[in-house]
Amino acid sequence: MSWRGPALILVLVAALYVVARPWLLETFGAATLVLVVVGASMIVSIAVAWWQARNRRYTCPACAHVFGASMLRNLTSQNWFGRLRTRCPSCGERSWCDTASDRADPAET
Repeated sequence: MSWRGPALILVLVAALYVVARPWLLETFGAATLVLVVVGASMIVSIAVAWWQARNRRYTCPACAHVFGASMLRNLTSQNWFGRLRTRCPSCGERSWCDTASDRADPAET
């Protein structure tokens, strides 16, 4: 996954917030705005962790074991550009696990 998409979305959302902030504060009030932003952040975080738990597999750098991570593990572990800092269920080593490739190995075909 490229970093450009999320970075562009972040810039656009920040620009929209800066432009619309005075109107939002006047219309809804500061407390309501804070609750909406926190609630939306929680919903997006849970949705991304759920998606990652269903669609991503990780490879342990120590033993090359391919495994999936639960939604809770995706939500609470450190994630950094497709890498997850977690413990391998096979060898037990804690390290940065890369996203496993979904493509078939060309040697197998």
